[in-house]
Amino acid sequence: MKPTLFLCVSFLTFISTFAFAQAPDTAWVRHYHRGSWEAPYSVQQTSDDGFIMVGPSHLLNDSYVEILLLKTDHNGDSLWAKVVGNNQNFYPNSVKEDPNGGYVIAGEKQYGSSPRKAFLLKTDENGDSLWTQFYGSTRGSIANDVTCTADSGYVMTGWRNISGSGDNVFIHKLDANGDSVWLKIYNRGGDETGNCIIQTSDGGFIIGGETDYHTHGRTDFYLLKTDSLGDTLWTRIYGRSDDDRCSSVKQTSDGGYILCGTSDTTGYTSSLAVKTDSNGAVMWQIVFDRGTGGDFIRSVQQTSDGGYIFGGSSINPYQKQDFCFIRTDDQGNILWIKTIDGLNSERAFCVLQTSDLGYILVGEYQYPAPRYWDFC
Repeated sequence: MKPTLFLCVSFLTFISTFAFAQAPDTAWVRHYHRGSWEAPYSVQQTSDDGFIMVGPSHLLNDSYVEILLLKTDHNGDSLWAKVVGNNQNFYPNSVKEDPNGGYVIAGEKQYGSSPRKAFLLKTDENGDSLWTQFYGSTRGSIANDVTCTADSGYVMTGWRNISGSGDNVFIHKLDANGDSVWLKIYNRGGDETGNCIIQTSDGGFIIGGETDYHTHGRTDFYLLKTDSLGDTLWTRIYGRSDDDRCSSVKQTSDGGYILCGTSDTTGYTSSLAVKTDSNGAVMWQIVFDRGTGGDFIRSVQQTSDGGYIFGGSSINPYQKQDFCFIRTDDQGNILWIKTIDGLNSERAFCVLQTSDLGYILVGEYQYPAPRYWDFC
């Protein structure tokens, strides 16, 4: 039976008036509803100009969490939705369109008291499952992100606990069938997590994440550059005196990198963006803090003019979260900020500039009944 969806996606139309600091208009908002909780953690524009989204889905009377994969057209109207779970707990964190057809989903599987396992799921172009591979250690492993590589394979990052003393960043290179090509684990002590990965223009990889290696209790942004075989070229740490957690990294047109994530103190959250050169040296950094005590910027993309679009959520005067877009120039100077508020809270996870030069932000929307969260 096809699930009924009520997900919420906000789409902004592009207005070429940045010199006047005018934010774009909202073109449409979509909601997709299936059960009592859905959260789209990942979105990508597809080759047909539509969108593919993935996140966990939990029905009110079920004891397990499933994968919800949703395909829309360019207007955000649902084309199909597929649910995968087999009565086990699957938490998907990332989806990518495979250039060779279909989609790949990475995340974690939980079952009873067994250690968590990273998984990679391949589907066809209609979202039907082709194969699933599981990866892990006796102490647990999760995959936070997956990227399709130039050799028609895949690469994942996340964390893996191999000694019981802490979580370690890993890069796992896989072939087109999800079979292991090589696995690199980076163990420097303490807890370190890879949250996002991309293949760089030189064929290597860049990982953004978080580490408490230097502080042992307080986290910092973590940036790891490797060659094509996963061997470390350099590691960089960035942060303030707060808990800084990098959730998004992109390579920029000048060969450098842009990172963003949250920066937490007790009861107060702002957000941090760091621009680096190709060797990870800081070129500039900015703090997003609107003074509300809650600015959660979780995603960044370089825009067609060389600037940046950041997406996330911001606390409003009623102490609820609203969708928030922040547009900057190439030096991090803010051009405009736009919030989209609803009757309840909206938490955003991923932002994109679209092929028509608009912007899309996806997240979850809280119904008046506090137990219900939907794709938004």
